[in-house]
Amino acid sequence: MLKNSSRCAAAVLLAILACLPAGCSLPPAAPSAPPAVLPAQTRPAAGPWTSDPSELAAKIDGRPVPLTRLTELLIKAYGNDALQQMVASDVVEQAGQKDGITVSEQDIQTESTETLATLAPNLQPSEQERVLTQILKDRNMPRAYWDMTMRRNAILRKIAIGRVKVTEAMLQGEFNRQYGQKVTIRHIQLASTVDAQKVLDLLAKGADFADLAHKYSINQRTAETGGLLQPFARDSTEVPPVLLKAAFDLDDGQVSEILQVDRYFHIIRRESTQAAKDVKFDDVKSTLREQVVKTAVHQMQMQMLASLLQNVSLDVLNPELRKQTERQQIETGSIPSR
Repeated sequence: MLKNSSRCAAAVLLAILACLPAGCSLPPAAPSAPPAVLPAQTRPAAGPWTSDPSELAAKIDGRPVPLTRLTELLIKAYGNDALQQMVASDVVEQAGQKDGITVSEQDIQTESTETLATLAPNLQPSEQERVLTQILKDRNMPRAYWDMTMRRNAILRKIAIGRVKVTEAMLQGEFNRQYGQKVTIRHIQLASTVDAQKVLDLLAKGADFADLAHKYSINQRTAETGGLLQPFARDSTEVPPVLLKAAFDLDDGQVSEILQVDRYFHIIRRESTQAAKDVKFDDVKSTLREQVVKTAVHQMQMQMLASLLQNVSLDVLNPELRKQTERQQIETGSIPSR
């Protein structure tokens, strides 16, 4: 399927924001906070208990509440989600130590500020805490998860910065993507060659391409726009190579043959062409370098985390946590355990 070029940067950021094993997606929505005290009928009978404060969670009307009771409840409510966060943070901490990486509170705060600036552009410093509170509320994400994520992202960023190498070819490619000739196309995505041929036949009879995209394209997002995509350059990384080549081989108004991308089939029409901008490479080279480094660092952060999580060996000893983890493995295969 086609990638959404207008949302690619945001998608990259949100993936980095979460840093979870399940495809680096955002954390699963946390359940509502459990009650501080279980209903009376579900509480175990009171019995002798140590008065050691370190082993007590609280006292209710003078009766001790063992810390183990609170722990069991929290594991049932939040266990697997919290474990995922701990696993991700632990493997990143270990990788950072191997590279001699340390992060300060200022590094973590900078990571948080830059992340918020991307999630909420034009954000004033005085508004950061309010906006962060709203973001966490919208995602039902505990503040502790955010803090853990910012710390491990800061570590990953430092590791990635030390490894990213920017070449002249990378800079030239980015220059072409931003300032080179661009084309605009419409596309119709279909499940089979039979369906694709049917659409080609209708086009040959004079049917409107946008109407057919609305009616037949199985890509719901682009079907809503009549199959219209944002303009892209010859060096675009957001469009599959097969469609990219076909788009630049066509003339304006010309329709392609059936094009296969993975298991789907596409028909495209080149709508228009934008001439290259009159900008000199040397005039924007330093800016291009900053942008290329930023993109490369984001990509490397995700790649490193995915690799670390793929290779981790996790022994889940707590029975309740093991049950939750095994259930997740069946659903997503996200965390290896034994």
